[in-house]
Amino acid sequence: MILLVGASVAFDLVLGISADILDYHIPYVGYFYRLVEFVLLIEFYSYFTSGKNKIGLRIIQVLIPLTFLVFFEWSVSIVRLNNSILFCLAPVMLYFDQGRTLAFGDILKSSIFWANSAIFIYFSGNLFFFLLFKSIASTDRNAALISYCLHNMLLITRNILLALSFLKSKNMSQQHA
Repeated sequence: MILLVGASVAFDLVLGISADILDYHIPYVGYFYRLVEFVLLIEFYSYFTSGKNKIGLRIIQVLIPLTFLVFFEWSVSIVRLNNSILFCLAPVMLYFDQGRTLAFGDILKSSIFWANSAIFIYFSGNLFFFLLFKSIASTDRNAALISYCLHNMLLITRNILLALSFLKSKNMSQQHA
């Protein structure tokens, strides 16, 4: 998860510096971020799965980016939609797995629960944002700005929950030391 946060910061800095300071838009940076996000989140979920599920995640990790490259020419909206659908399902699967095995004791003390919740809230909220934003933006600019504020609130919520996850992880490692 730290790699995902680091990648997010790095890509935001590159985009911010290029747009604000250099007055230049770097093409395809958003596509590459979505690809990095996809690979890192698949890596996160494959860490907590075993057997056939792990093999399935590895196949998805390779096939979906190749499919986008070949068939969709990296349409950013399709990549976002794919990530949103996939990362709405993956957290639910992990919740079920955690509930079935009860491996974490008090689930609210688990860093995995908070990281998983961050991913679920962000991508489930963004699923609707990515589906509806183009049609909203074409009809009403103010509604588009408001909906983009929702996107930003989801991002802030995700980052707060990831920070809580890191804090829980640090507390757990200090208790075991």
